[in-house]
Amino acid sequence: MKTFKEIREACWKGYKQVGTKKKGGKDVPNCVPEETIEEAKKIQDIARKYKRELQKIQKSGNLELSKKAEAELYQWASSNGEIRGDEEDEFWNWIDKNVDDLIKGKIKEETIAEASITTFTDFDDYPIEKQAKALKLKVKAMKGKGNDRQGPDKMTLTGSESDLIKYFIKYMGADRNAKFSDIKSEFNEGTIAEAQIRTSFESDEMKNVGGDKAAKKLKIKISFKKGKGDGMMGSDAGIFTGDEKNLVKYFQDFMGFEGKTFKELQKEYS
Repeated sequence: MKTFKEIREACWKGYKQVGTKKKGGKDVPNCVPEETIEEAKKIQDIARKYKRELQKIQKSGNLELSKKAEAELYQWASSNGEIRGDEEDEFWNWIDKNVDDLIKGKIKEETIAEASITTFTDFDDYPIEKQAKALKLKVKAMKGKGNDRQGPDKMTLTGSESDLIKYFIKYMGADRNAKFSDIKSEFNEGTIAEAQIRTSFESDEMKNVGGDKAAKKLKIKISFKKGKGDGMMGSDAGIFTGDEKNLVKYFQDFMGFEGKTFKELQKEYS
């Protein structure tokens, strides 16, 4: 299977650079058709335009496209949330998985409508407005309206579903393959069933003993601020979020907790 063809340093005629993307571990120009900057093309039109190239992939299994076809399909897939990272394999995996539907015209744009998620956060610890602005999301801040488990503040983020997905993957620890329904189920107020423990700890030491891998296995999200701990439990201030039973097990295995219930854990560490 072939990977991305090397992109030239400058964009070719009829294309403009819109930011950068990673190729082979290096930042290179993200070249997109000039017309897509003003008016996005429909995927059916793009697929029809490069149907012969897609059919060639379908028949041979050789993942290779012309630079123009690659750029237009990449731009559409990225803009519509089909691929969310900047790794080259993600785009080719999407092509490989969807080549039949692309040829048959079965992939269509979703109607772009604003969506919103209300969730808990901490405005003192995170630059929420700056993060949201970068993804063209609107923020309604409700400071002091949170709770002791998920965060002291509450916010409503509003924007396109694809941008909301990107935000929660990048800043809130959502799974990179999550759909909007998954994000809403996990983070939206009223559906959150996760517990939270705030305590000081040593993040570097935790990583060295495999605590970060164990947290992923137990579906526990860990966020922390270096150097903001109390100096007694550790030099870093951490927030551990997950299922109550998993948090108890994690703290038993990695934090020396000798109790058996979440209430005991809260009493000792929060």
